[in-house]
Amino acid sequence: VKLSDNAADKPVSAGTKVKLRARTTDLRFNNSNGKAATQAITQAEYYLDTPPWQSGAKAVALKAADGRFDSKTEDAAGTIDTAGLGSGKHLVFVRARDASNTWGPITASFLRIR
Repeated sequence: VKLSDNAADKPVSAGTKVKLRARTTDLRFNNSNGKAATQAITQAEYYLDTPPWQSGAKAVALKAADGRFDSKTEDAAGTIDTAGLGSGKHLVFVRARDASNTWGPITASFLRIR
């Protein structure tokens, strides 16, 4: 997960539109005891401050950077509207789903607001 303006390390002002990019893949299975099936990525989303497994979590869809989710590895992109966020650290949780409707692991990054 990468945030524009180095917002993971250096605070940005509330109201800044922060660009989010994430590499998603369905190719990270351990195949030492056989071969795991892989599928194309079909969806990616982020959550701000509340992870998807908690009540009240709000998914925000990400777009495929190349315009279409149709490969086993995809770059996803979106914009985080920081208007109304309080100063300090916020967590951005990102996940992707493959064509078998299986969600992959969560990846997270801090978003710092001044």
